[in-house]
Amino acid sequence: MFLSVCSYAKVTLAELETDQLALIVDGPSLTELLANEQSRHMLLQLGCFCKAVIACRVSPAQKQLIVKMVKDGLPNKPITLSIGDGANDVPMIQEAQIGVGISGKEGRQAVNSSDFAIAQFRFLKRLLLVHGRYNYRRTSKVEEVFRGIDFYSRVFRLKFERRFLFS
Repeated sequence: MFLSVCSYAKVTLAELETDQLALIVDGPSLTELLANEQSRHMLLQLGCFCKAVIACRVSPAQKQLIVKMVKDGLPNKPITLSIGDGANDVPMIQEAQIGVGISGKEGRQAVNSSDFAIAQFRFLKRLLLVHGRYNYRRTSKVEEVFRGIDFYSRVFRLKFERRFLFS
């Protein structure tokens, strides 16, 4: 098991170089790691130090638990994105804040339960980098408008109070 290897080597997380660190976890190991709270917390900490985390041969429930662990276990509450192409990815897609379904050979179950749907995996880059940027800019403009409305409504209220209430 991975945790016993780490404790045997007596390596702390602060000593590891993050540019060259990747974590690969399979289904049976993940079952043991998610069994108690301490090992789950250690897995989450180690995953934060890694450049890449790969979970292979995991069940749909385990995929959902990984997303839930990341979503609820970190103090800064990250926004989670799940990408799936089949029925086995549906619980993971539904657990994440943003779900992307890819239609393909495995059917349309992932597409039907996702927030965004794309036809092929190669369209993911455009969805994230181009449309994500456009969405960010639109959201910031709307926020800017509401801040302006809030500012001018406060100024108007203060002028109204000064003029009619204190005269």
